[in-house]
Amino acid sequence: MRLFCLIVSLFFAVSSYANNAIKYYEQALALYHAKDIAAAEIEVKNSLKQDKNYLPARILLAEIQVSLGNLNGAEKEYQKALTLKADPNAVVFPLVEVKLALQKVAQAQQLLAQYSSLQVNARFYYLRASAYKAQLAFAQAKADYQQAIALQYQNAEVYTGLADLYFQQNDIDAAKKQLHFALTAQADYFPALLLSSEVDKSLGDYVQAQSKLAKILAVDDKNKQALFAQASLYLAQSKLPEALTIAMTLKEIAPEDPYAKLLHATLIAQQGHSKEARRILVDISQQLSGIDDKYKHTQQVLLLSATVDFINQNPHSAKKQFLRYLELYSDDATANRYLAIIAFREGNMSKAAAYVEKAIAINPNDSDVYLIAGQIYQQANLPEKQLARLKAAHERFSNVQQIQDHYLSALLAQNKFAQALDILASSNQNNSLQNKTLLAYMQLQSGLYEQAHQSTQALLDSHADKVEILQLAGELSLKTNSDIEQAKYFFEQALVLDEGFAPAQLALAGIALQANNWQAVEQHYKKVLDHNPNNTLALQLYADLAIKQQRFPLAIKLLEPMANENNYQTGNALLNLYLMTNELEKAQELLALLEQNYALDHDLLLTKSRIQAKLEQIDLAKKTLKILFGLVYEQPNELAVLAQAQLDIGDISAAKKTISRLDVISTDVDTSYLLAQVYLADNNYGQVDKLINANLVKEKRADKWHMLKVRLLIAQYDIEQAIELLESIYAQQESRQTMQWLSQLYAEQQQADKLIKLLATWLKRQANDAWAVAQLSSVAISQDNLALAIETLEQYPNLAEQPLFLNNLANYYFRQSRQAQNEQQAQALSLKALNYAKQAYKLAPENAAINDTLGWITVNRGQVAQGLGLLREASARDSQNGEVFYHLAYALAKADNFSQAKLAFEKAVQLAPEHPLLSEVKAIIQH
Repeated sequence: MRLFCLIVSLFFAVSSYANNAIKYYEQALALYHAKDIAAAEIEVKNSLKQDKNYLPARILLAEIQVSLGNLNGAEKEYQKALTLKADPNAVVFPLVEVKLALQKVAQAQQLLAQYSSLQVNARFYYLRASAYKAQLAFAQAKADYQQAIALQYQNAEVYTGLADLYFQQNDIDAAKKQLHFALTAQADYFPALLLSSEVDKSLGDYVQAQSKLAKILAVDDKNKQALFAQASLYLAQSKLPEALTIAMTLKEIAPEDPYAKLLHATLIAQQGHSKEARRILVDISQQLSGIDDKYKHTQQVLLLSATVDFINQNPHSAKKQFLRYLELYSDDATANRYLAIIAFREGNMSKAAAYVEKAIAINPNDSDVYLIAGQIYQQANLPEKQLARLKAAHERFSNVQQIQDHYLSALLAQNKFAQALDILASSNQNNSLQNKTLLAYMQLQSGLYEQAHQSTQALLDSHADKVEILQLAGELSLKTNSDIEQAKYFFEQALVLDEGFAPAQLALAGIALQANNWQAVEQHYKKVLDHNPNNTLALQLYADLAIKQQRFPLAIKLLEPMANENNYQTGNALLNLYLMTNELEKAQELLALLEQNYALDHDLLLTKSRIQAKLEQIDLAKKTLKILFGLVYEQPNELAVLAQAQLDIGDISAAKKTISRLDVISTDVDTSYLLAQVYLADNNYGQVDKLINANLVKEKRADKWHMLKVRLLIAQYDIEQAIELLESIYAQQESRQTMQWLSQLYAEQQQADKLIKLLATWLKRQANDAWAVAQLSSVAISQDNLALAIETLEQYPNLAEQPLFLNNLANYYFRQSRQAQNEQQAQALSLKALNYAKQAYKLAPENAAINDTLGWITVNRGQVAQGLGLLREASARDSQNGEVFYHLAYALAKADNFSQAKLAFEKAVQLAPEHPLLSEVKAIIQH
């Protein structure tokens, strides 16, 4: 069972499994291995009826669909498996193959780019080469085929792919050479034999071509590809009767195959039966090319069709038709209006603004278009244009309440309270309760406290039972005389009327936050979210609190529902949390989403380079920062940030270039710290020391210079002095950065006692520091101090939110149960382990390690079927972990499924040949 000592964020989804799902799955698997595909499909679908999220069944159903030739079904199942956190090693490649077979080349390439971590596998390059070849990008395809061969020598599939590439380019000699390699690697590889036959046919060597096809048909006399090739070979030799015989065979094998019908029609036509041939061609025309589109683009129909597409949320088609309409006919307000909305949703604010201005120019009497313009300019961060448009709308449509509301909101957002007050004062609806309340709020915001007090008191006298009025009174109390108790009274009275009134809950949360009463703050946020789980302000504030408390999984859980391609601020915050918690796969997915609208955002490019660096894609990180260099070429402060980012990934030459540019355009930015790091990277220790000493004398940012001195000492292998300096710095100021550096040096020097003391002392003051908790429990285990590891984790205040800590505790207690002196004690410890494992599973049911832990404990407690299902899930989510397969083999043997147990054991030994469980599991399987 794997132990996690780093904090990793997980999906917080709800999942369940049932014994029936597992039972049906095991039956399906046995049938699948017995080649009874139809029966296997029935059983695996029965499994998914019991539990639609049972991952092993999803993967097996995808494989069955491939076997049955149902590629669309297979694609759907593989994609579902990925959403259930299947191991990419097991699922991505077959999904890419399916997409390529379905001619979805761009999607296949996108999928490979998304899982670039799979580049260590030759199959990655083979499949990407196949995609390039499908797009006729032969140079890129050739490079990838050669890379695949370099990683996996003598692979018939790769050699055949490269041979096909050469054949398509009419380089026959090169194609024959690669086919020789392919058939040497695997003499009966059908694709190589088929292509070799095609090469021979192109050279007129029909005998050799026929001999290659005969080898295939001797093994599989109903192989459609070989039969097609043989028919084609007969046609090339004008042997029509023989070709027709093959065509009839194909019709029997695949009566509905349109290509078999096409071959039949061609042969009949060549024999002079044109009428019969035409009948067959008419029969298959729809299968081959679909019905011809004879739709006439009349002006009214085209505009109606585009509008229907827009309403039906098909923006791409709608956009195409609206643009076609504008191309064919004169400018139209409706078309421009819809195009503005589409451009707005795509994040292209400049185009959206152009379209909306055209719409207003054509029809200035449409009030909705002004509102759309206001939203566009707000999103584009053009407040003056937003106000100008809404002001014009207010003047033109003075009686439209929605226009006035938007105009007032824009004025308030830009702190133009005087103008807002003037509008309200002249409003026909000034006597409404809503406007009176808004007037009081604006007086408060404008600093007109006496008038605000009079307005609020009047409202309280007449409407003391309105939550909005009580909220106003509370905020007035806070603003004017800082009377917290009176403010709390008003807010609490509002909650008596409406417990779910979010403004009052959030105001009380703010008061509690000022008092550092974090527990009360959290309770207020929870109450808001209990009534409205989608309250974005509460989610953001609660996430901020979680980050302050270093409860990163909770922060991620709160921010994930709000992250989308149009919410940059939340998305960027979540992206950085994923980086902090090493959730790189999620980071890549979110990055791709944000790049749709913010591809050249400076902060996003920096974050992208950090993600690439963590994925060890250093060349890509360098390229990303090179793009950023061009964008910030004239901006000194951003160049300084860029130089540091380049140094962080070890791109010293690029950093030097950036620093040189910085020196040219600015004398205000001090580059000495950046230069010192460059000198350190160049091993110019004398210059580093000189700069450190000079800046320490100035006492300018002494903290970073002291830490640079530590790096210098480490680079010079003076670890003892580096530790002494860090200890001195830490004694003066107990910062987290210094603690972390000191911890790492203690660990490297195997000074376990010092490390334990440092971490334990730190946690007494900073109990929420999950990193320190993870490190202390880890070093305790390394010192065989199981009690300290358990105590450290159990004292973590937010343990209930941290599935990996719970998982570790389950492992530790299970280990203690196996060392227990008596059966009663063992059972008690085992039960405790089980409870912790269940808590971890509830939080993160799609994590392989947690599946493995709960499954292994459950099997060992005698619930074999239930534990087996979990271990199957673990193996589907981590197909390269030997320990999981030892556990799986053990469980299968306990379930008397010895054929499957042997398969799992063989894979376990292949992945982990020296595992402690090897002898035990081997003995169980053998006996």
